[in-house]
Amino acid sequence: MRYLVAILLSLMLLPVQAQQMKVTDFHKVKKGPLNMRHVVIEKRLATLDLVTTEKGFSFWADGVTELEAEEGDKGITLKAPHKTKFLLIKHDEYGQLYWKVPDSKGLKKKKRYEAQLLTESLEKDFKLASQWVVFEIIPENAIVYVDSTQINTRNGRVQLELALGKHPYRVESPFHEQEDGVLEVTDSEKLTVKVSLQPTYSYLMVKTPQEDCEILIDGQTIGYTEATSGRLAEGLHRLTVMKDDVCWYESDVIMTKAEKKTLILTTDEFYPRWRRKTVDYALADGETARVIEDRSVVEQQVDSTIIDAKDKKALVTITAPNDSTEIWVNRELMGTGRWEGLLAMGFYAVTTRADGIESAPQYLWVEDEVHHQLDLSATMADYGYLSIHSNEVDADIYINGEPSGRTPSMTGKLLAGKTYSVRLSKPGFRDVQKQVKVIGNTLTDVELKMKKHKRR
Repeated sequence: MRYLVAILLSLMLLPVQAQQMKVTDFHKVKKGPLNMRHVVIEKRLATLDLVTTEKGFSFWADGVTELEAEEGDKGITLKAPHKTKFLLIKHDEYGQLYWKVPDSKGLKKKKRYEAQLLTESLEKDFKLASQWVVFEIIPENAIVYVDSTQINTRNGRVQLELALGKHPYRVESPFHEQEDGVLEVTDSEKLTVKVSLQPTYSYLMVKTPQEDCEILIDGQTIGYTEATSGRLAEGLHRLTVMKDDVCWYESDVIMTKAEKKTLILTTDEFYPRWRRKTVDYALADGETARVIEDRSVVEQQVDSTIIDAKDKKALVTITAPNDSTEIWVNRELMGTGRWEGLLAMGFYAVTTRADGIESAPQYLWVEDEVHHQLDLSATMADYGYLSIHSNEVDADIYINGEPSGRTPSMTGKLLAGKTYSVRLSKPGFRDVQKQVKVIGNTLTDVELKMKKHKRR
């Protein structure tokens, strides 16, 4: 009698345990012109992906052949014999389940299938194994690395589903300081990581040998006698020292990345060069053209008196790449798209700005009264970066035949407007090559797909 009771109890408990596991959403993973997923298959076996957050399952094909379960972040992958009709699924906590394959012909070789393996337990709460992470990044074209994997972004936002735990990340962009950190993903809520990269600036300190000298960098006053600039972008800048509207010193200064430079001017290099005037001139159409600086040459006499040479002016036309691009002359906004007006004889630093990006200065010498025309072909700086990546990591990168790291990689400065040959090479794969034209002061994305050598 007691054996009969035990058998009846086991039969009663079996359905309860079976209900703790359920397989749903079974479907075949498609590939082809309408679905370009990269689907990996086995030639002699059927492949089944079971999406689950639990571990510790065992599987038998048709209840006879035990299958090897490959566990991953998203679930379990099984390789089953051709025409498997049902699976016996066992778990120490959730019991066992006989699951009949919905396809009457069973699981076929050379095919891949996917389904949800759901579990229920009254004693165990469901726990997330992963969570979404959203990066909000300034500037928008920065590159994000998470767990050493490169993620490109072009709109300042990128979202990833990451496993719970800590993940190292790095964010970098041309002309900005790199930021490194560690994010911790929990199951409580989506994590938002805000990153604002700081531009790479330099600073210049200038000391003059005379008191009350006005110190200007790129036409902007930074102080008197002894002064330190604000943040300067990497590249060429114009230093001018004025006293009583007379220029006593002028020179180009090259600032490298994050450089702190000090210039102590001596009396030998400090002498009158030209006199500054500001004049408004009436044009033929009734409008007024502003002369930024009327630079009359200064002649230094024996008695050190200063004499102005004859004032001269010239018509200058400056054309930007498009109507929305700003034109700046000696750090003063002149207009957008196209500017025409009178400038006095002298030296001018001309830059353009578009979408918050300022070009490298182009210098204009007005030496005579002929019509000067300056066509600015690009608003960007005279160098740019390439972000080179491929479907294969650690491929050797060659730029114009010279080694330049391995994929994925962001190159250093390359001359803007110049076309470079980018080649990838890796053992077992065919070399792939592409001609890329570098755009100044921006990051150009270069993606190259590598293919394996065909076996003979």
